[in-house]
Amino acid sequence: MKKTLILAVDRDDDFGAKAGVSSPVIGVENCIAAATALGIADPEDSDTNGLYAAINLYRQMEQDPDVNYDVEVALLCGNPKVGYKSDEELVRQLGVVMDEVKPTNAILIGDGAEDEYVYPIITSRLPIDSVRKVYVKQAATVESAFYIFKRMFDEPQKRKRFIAPISWILMFLSIVYIFTSLFTAGSLSNFVKDSTTFFILFLAGLLLAFYAYNLEEKVTALLQRWDNRAKRGSIMTVFLGAAMVLVILGIVIGVFSLNDVYTERDLHRIIVFFVYSLWFYIIAIIIYLFGVLLDSYLYTHKVRYNCVSLILNTVSLGLIASGALDYAMDYAGLYSTYQFGYIIEIVGGFMLAIIATISQLKIRSNARAAAVSKEQEEDEI
Repeated sequence: MKKTLILAVDRDDDFGAKAGVSSPVIGVENCIAAATALGIADPEDSDTNGLYAAINLYRQMEQDPDVNYDVEVALLCGNPKVGYKSDEELVRQLGVVMDEVKPTNAILIGDGAEDEYVYPIITSRLPIDSVRKVYVKQAATVESAFYIFKRMFDEPQKRKRFIAPISWILMFLSIVYIFTSLFTAGSLSNFVKDSTTFFILFLAGLLLAFYAYNLEEKVTALLQRWDNRAKRGSIMTVFLGAAMVLVILGIVIGVFSLNDVYTERDLHRIIVFFVYSLWFYIIAIIIYLFGVLLDSYLYTHKVRYNCVSLILNTVSLGLIASGALDYAMDYAGLYSTYQFGYIIEIVGGFMLAIIATISQLKIRSNARAAAVSKEQEEDEI
């Protein structure tokens, strides 16, 4: 006999994060309780309306005399970290619902925002006969429209989706123009004068990125972690101090190195400064990351493989930057270098970056396989 499943999907798990609802939720009474819980926790969340729409459709079909088949309603919730984690959780919960309800087809209820991501996940495992989009009615005034946008951008996921791309575009275009002006300006004063507008645009993009990625809370949490490490006498403070000393030393040596090469162009002086100080910064970053790796191992007895990958990527970035600076010095006539020297540095840097990326993907794949194996063992027990 045909059995239709009316399915509401909350990809970023607002029901769990805000209302403490355990998902999947199956059955009309359980769905009403879940919708009520989220409505009380956050009356302005659109996911509440989506679930109420699913409940409303369930009751309509239950009372429709032309519907001569069984109907059930359910709610799936993903993960606050929207992406592969939330989609994997949706797949898992969908399997639980299908095992219990055993539907033959489904009706998907959505708000239109995540349909392009959710639809393929559901339809690959269960035929979808209909898709219904729910829109919340609002008063058509400028004030209410402004309020809607404000509330939308208060959500971290919405900020990342809509504001972050704008910030990256502003910063990218500004950097391209700034570097172009740096190479064409005859003096530092001309460079600053010609690039003032784009420095302002870059700062605007940086502030937008700060807001989009909620960096204020992350910086506060980082400072709190450093305060805790200092109080417990963490070895990280020693490595951080060593890294800061190297940065200061690199700046001092870079400044004094300006006297070693005679040039009248400010651009050439900037290149010389970074040629002599670059590896002090690279080694400082490596020391800091090694400190993070060692501190994590001492307190958790686990190796943070992402730190190993970051160290390799830092070295690769140093090689690429060093090769580019050597080429710039040779091109500007400040000194001659072996023709293939900077090519070897740049190619070596890219090869090391590829190795680091492959290693990181392999480690993640092994970690996922281990997690799946552990879940299977727990299920068997």
